[in-house]
Amino acid sequence: MAFLMNILKLVCILYSCNQLCEALKDTKGSAFSLAFFPEFTDAPTNDLRNILYFSSPLGGACTVNYNDGTRRQTSVNIVANDVVKLALSDATQLPAGTRIEPKAIYVNCTAAIALYGHNKYRSGVDTSDTFTVLPDDTLSTDYFVASVQKTANLGVVATQDNTDVSVALNATCQYVLNSVRYTDGDTVNVTLGYGDVFQIGLVSSVSSDKCDLGGTRIHSNHQVAVFSGALFLESPSINAYLSAQHLVSQVPPESAFTKTQIIPKVGDK
Repeated sequence: MAFLMNILKLVCILYSCNQLCEALKDTKGSAFSLAFFPEFTDAPTNDLRNILYFSSPLGGACTVNYNDGTRRQTSVNIVANDVVKLALSDATQLPAGTRIEPKAIYVNCTAAIALYGHNKYRSGVDTSDTFTVLPDDTLSTDYFVASVQKTANLGVVATQDNTDVSVALNATCQYVLNSVRYTDGDTVNVTLGYGDVFQIGLVSSVSSDKCDLGGTRIHSNHQVAVFSGALFLESPSINAYLSAQHLVSQVPPESAFTKTQIIPKVGDK
């Protein structure tokens, strides 16, 4: 009986993985759109490191288009079966707040790769996080956003000009854009161009301490990349600065949702 149960679990896992892979295709691709979102309410400093990691079983080359005050382009040679690192200037990171900034980063490669972003910041508060970047061919125009309750942050990266974005807020805080105040139940409408990132967040760690954007819906007329996370989280401890953590992840489109879920058991020790 135990053997049959294990076989059944394996079938369920394989079925679930197959459903997810069918929806997302793969996390490897040749074109990616992303941004580096703020890790703290302070302005970026030289302590900040925005890092891209490239991995592929094949050799090739990637072009990285980014903005550090001026839009630039650089090339990265991909080494087969290895990981290649590219560190970008701290100026490629968005400042905190609700705003539109031309800080989108675009990666185009001659071979299929896996791409990862790594934020690392150390200046009083030590924060860091790494996220998988989904390829552009998995992007969509409709998203349902998961969030964290604290210094919640949400970002929409345009992939082309004349991208109209509507954000229906499910929020516990208020946000100001172009002198207009938006709160729970409101819809924020913006038009983005190639290179633009629309970000929703607050500039004060005190006022944003209990913000939550979970349940917010995003619709656009062109494909966009959506990211959700938090500027930083401080776990209850004797010295909170030792346990602050930046959080960011790319939001999968609604088309990737399935009816089958595998919930792992979490130990109590």
